Amino acid sequence: MDKEELISKLEVVKSEIVEIRKKIGELRQEKDAVFKRRENLRDSIKKKISDLRTLKNKKDKDSIGLQEERKEKSILNQELTELIKKVKQLNEERKEIVKERKVPTYPDNIKKLIQKLEEKIETEVVSYEEEKRLMKKIRKLKEEYKSLKGIIDINAEYKKISGNIDTKKNRLDEIRKKIREDLEKSSDYDDFMKISKEIFELKNQVSQLNEEYYNLKTEVLKAGLQLKEKIIAIEKIRKDLDSIDKENKRANESKKQELLIQRVSVVEEKLKKGQKLSTEDLIAFQANKP
Repeated sequence: MDKEELISKLEVVKSEIVEIRKKIGELRQEKDAVFKRRENLRDSIKKKISDLRTLKNKKDKDSIGLQEERKEKSILNQELTELIKKVKQLNEERKEIVKERKVPTYPDNIKKLIQKLEEKIETEVVSYEEEKRLMKKIRKLKEEYKSLKGIIDINAEYKKISGNIDTKKNRLDEIRKKIREDLEKSSDYDDFMKISKEIFELKNQVSQLNEEYYNLKTEVLKAGLQLKEKIIAIEKIRKDLDSIDKENKRANESKKQELLIQRVSVVEEKLKKGQKLSTEDLIAFQANKP
């Protein structure tokens, strides 16, 4: 690439650097504006959280009358956790017994079948032989049912605990309903819910600004890398131009020296012939002396 092309390229890169720096400035201004908006929102959130705590403290004082209900609610939750754990354990034990003894069905199903057969004998007209067959089957089923005492006991315990769980869940629902209704009666309830909603919305806005801030920051970094590349390109172009200038200077010096040598040869030839020297001849001759 010759000098003119390098100079032309240098001007293009300089122009690109101006544009990139302008872009970086604009991006930084936008990024700073987003940062400021985000911090203002965060301050608003802090203020609203403080207001919410004030309301909550007031609500806690107003709900002193619900202390017994809250205490019972806590106890019920603990009891339900233990009962549900026990039910799961019983269910696993029942599955294990069925698996080990290769029981074809659960005792409840056998009991239902016995009841169905007994009802058939009592309500339907069957032959003597059919009745004997049914009675034999009923006896066999009853023996099978008795052999499954472990599962029967587990089923009974399971049913008892399940009923207890239902009772406690119903009571827990009643307590929750009472607590909720009493809190909703408070004059501060609407304010509490309103501020909570506002905080939620503000946090969403902060989240969006966080993403916007990150994207702008990324754009600034990308533009910075582009600027660095252009600066490196300019340094290389200037280095190439400097090399060309030095080479041109060396070529000019060499050409001048060659012309001087030729001039001195002419002067020496004139001296040999006794010819008169011109001022230029004298200057060239003196310049060639060490």
